[in-house]
Amino acid sequence: MYSELTDAYIGWSPLENLTVKILKQSAGFTLDGATSSKKLLTPERNNLTNNLWFTREYFTGIVVDGESATGWQYKAGAFSSEGSDELSEFNAGYFILLSAGYDLAERLSTDQALVRVDYVYNEEDPNNGTRDFSQVASLVTEWQSGPWGLRTDLSSGKGYGDQSDVWGFVAMPYYDLSPRTQLVFRYTYLSSDESNGLRLSRYEDRLVDGRGDEYKEVFGGFNFFFYDHKLKWQTGLSRASMTDRADDGGQHSGWALSTVIRVYW
Repeated sequence: MYSELTDAYIGWSPLENLTVKILKQSAGFTLDGATSSKKLLTPERNNLTNNLWFTREYFTGIVVDGESATGWQYKAGAFSSEGSDELSEFNAGYFILLSAGYDLAERLSTDQALVRVDYVYNEEDPNNGTRDFSQVASLVTEWQSGPWGLRTDLSSGKGYGDQSDVWGFVAMPYYDLSPRTQLVFRYTYLSSDESNGLRLSRYEDRLVDGRGDEYKEVFGGFNFFFYDHKLKWQTGLSRASMTDRADDGGQHSGWALSTVIRVYW
C-alpha cells in the first residue's frame, strides 16, 4: 500500500505569480523531465530525458518559481542529491537547478512559442541518488499553432566518474485531428563521447544488460482523450537502435509496441 513519499512540501505564494516550496518535490528539467507523467504525449519519456534527467524525480529542497510582469518564466532550486524514499537525511551531495523561459506566442501570433533554458550543477558524491553528471544544460522549445505543434530538446551532460559526457536532441511534432484525437511523431538521437555512456529506455533496458555510445529512435503514436489528460488511451510504435563500440553487450536494434490507459484525478 505504501511505496515512498513523492510530493511532501510546504508551499507559500507571497505574490500572485511567485511560489516558494520547501521539502520534497519534483525536480524537473529537460523537455520530458519537466513534463508531468500525467500529461506526456507519449507512453514513456524520451530516452534523452531518461539518460540526463534525475529520474528519481522527487528530492528534498527549496524552490522559487514564478513569472515576471514582462512574461519571463523562471525557477531556482537547491536540492539534496540523496535518493531517499522519505525526506533527505543530507548524507549526500547537493544540486542546483536554474531555469528561465519566455513565451513568444503573442509576438508571433501563435497559441504557444515557449523557449526555455535549464541548467543543473550537481556536486559529485558517491551517495548521490542522481545520474552521474556534474552539469546538465538543456534548450527546450514548445510551439503550437492551431492543430499543429512541435516540441524540441537539445541537451548535454558533463559526466563524472565512469560516466562519459553525453549530448542529444529530440524533435516531437504532433497534430490534433480533433479535440479528442491526436497524432504524435518523435525522433531521438543520443551520442556518448566514450564507450558505454548511454542507457537504453525503460523497457529496452530489461532486454539488454549493457550500455552503448550512440542511440537513435523513431516513434509514431496515437492518443485518444476520453476526458482530456485525466483519462486517455495512448498507443505507439517505435524503432530504436544502439551501437556499442566496446562490444560488451550494449548492441540493440528492435521494434516496440506500447498501448496504455492513463488516468488521474
